[in-house]
Amino acid sequence: MTPPTIDSHKEDLVIHADETLTITCRGQRTLSWVWPETTLVGEDLTDRQAGPRPSRAPEGEAETGSQVGTPGAGVVGDHPVAGEEAGTPASVPVQRRGVGILECPGEPGRPYCKTLVLTGAKGNDTGYYRCYYRDIKAVVDGTTAATLYVFVRDLEQPFLRRNRGSNGDLETIFITRSSTHITVPCLVTVPDLNVTLYLWETIPMLLEDEGMVWDSKRGWSIPRQTLDSRPFLIGIYCQATRQGRHYRSSLYLVQSTGSQVYDFKLYPEDSVELFMEEALTLNCTATVEFNTLVEFQWSYPGKQMNNTVGIVHKRNSLSRFTEAVSILTIQSVNVTDTGTYTCSAISMDKKMDLATQVIVYEKPFISLDYRSGPVIEATLGQKSFKLLVNVSAYPRPDIQWYKGDKLISRRPEFNRMRLHQHYNLEIRDVHPEDAGNYTVLLKNTASLLERRLTITLIVNVPPQIHEKEIATPSNPYSRGSRQTLTCTGYGLPAPNITWQWRAWSPCGLNSTQRLEDKHPHL
Repeated sequence: MTPPTIDSHKEDLVIHADETLTITCRGQRTLSWVWPETTLVGEDLTDRQAGPRPSRAPEGEAETGSQVGTPGAGVVGDHPVAGEEAGTPASVPVQRRGVGILECPGEPGRPYCKTLVLTGAKGNDTGYYRCYYRDIKAVVDGTTAATLYVFVRDLEQPFLRRNRGSNGDLETIFITRSSTHITVPCLVTVPDLNVTLYLWETIPMLLEDEGMVWDSKRGWSIPRQTLDSRPFLIGIYCQATRQGRHYRSSLYLVQSTGSQVYDFKLYPEDSVELFMEEALTLNCTATVEFNTLVEFQWSYPGKQMNNTVGIVHKRNSLSRFTEAVSILTIQSVNVTDTGTYTCSAISMDKKMDLATQVIVYEKPFISLDYRSGPVIEATLGQKSFKLLVNVSAYPRPDIQWYKGDKLISRRPEFNRMRLHQHYNLEIRDVHPEDAGNYTVLLKNTASLLERRLTITLIVNVPPQIHEKEIATPSNPYSRGSRQTLTCTGYGLPAPNITWQWRAWSPCGLNSTQRLEDKHPHL
């Protein structure tokens, strides 16, 4: 298996705000796309829904931004973009913002193809666009996925502000005791922007220090000791100046946090079975060091389309540690909610995943079948033998085993028999009288469901020779006399009897002669 490929020869590309971005990915398996702006929900498009298809640049002229509206075409882009001071090119009409996914023609060796179309792009659409194999759980760039970084050049919003919460322009950078560098994530929509870093103590102060590194896709990286040496630091922010206008990023507060995760559990621990319209509740709990930051993420069937899922996060401070809890709830489940539910707990140092299976049934049912066929065999004296059946049922039915027409219970005659949790019947110290017909009966009285199955048990008895048990020392017989030797054998199935005779002479025993006969007399 080779990784999917994006038809761009660049590691990143630049488009203008309000343009349409089109990226095509091909691979050997079924493909899916993810994009940086999670509030945008993708929709499947047909060719007719793909929107207008602007003409290509004349031959010999470079195209600016991305190929617009042509499914299956490669992505092209110049870096930097021509005409940057003019803002959005006049030739590109403003379009409704949205993400569409198109099927496109494959090619030899890569039969699967998906095209992502982003219309009306904004600065917040800047980031990584990832194409990956949908049916493989591990998403690894270069193995099962391919990525492309896209700058949506928005001169009115040069700093990327995707997650603006109730605190407005205030964000927090969490660092652990082991952190050697701090990343200030003042991401930009304009890749060639000249960005400076300021410390906010009593007054803003330009920070210029050895070891600082700027990356337009990550922000500023600062050595830890640079900030540790400033005890009165309030916060950090980035600033850029363009055509006499000053732009400022969010103000970042720096907070030390723990990193220890002591335990991680998903409840219920076993798989969950429900009927339609019942409620599902899953509890994901991480036991952590007091001020350890934990981010929970859930994946479940139909995540992008399922709006019936509720997720609540809580923190409980206990005497020696903190419980970070995430609770997923669906008040009324449907059959489409069947599948794998995965809770991911992400701390500063690690990511942990736990998963459980949820199965939703339309109505009660019982399925009963043989495990080893209708006739099975045991051996006399066998320490333990189990009569096994295959059962699939919900809810769990009542179970009864019968030997013949007698219910197997705790009566003394059945003291060697034991019913196990998985509907199986165990017989200990197998006796000949254990042979016979056994019937398993499954009942769901409330739903008027009943299933039964009969198994025939044969008890094999190893061959035994009666005369061997009562043998007496050999007596001499007269030469020439007629004698009758008797061998009485017993066993199930009936044994074959074989006679062996060794002639005697004064010099010793001669060779053995063998005679097989079903008759016990010789």
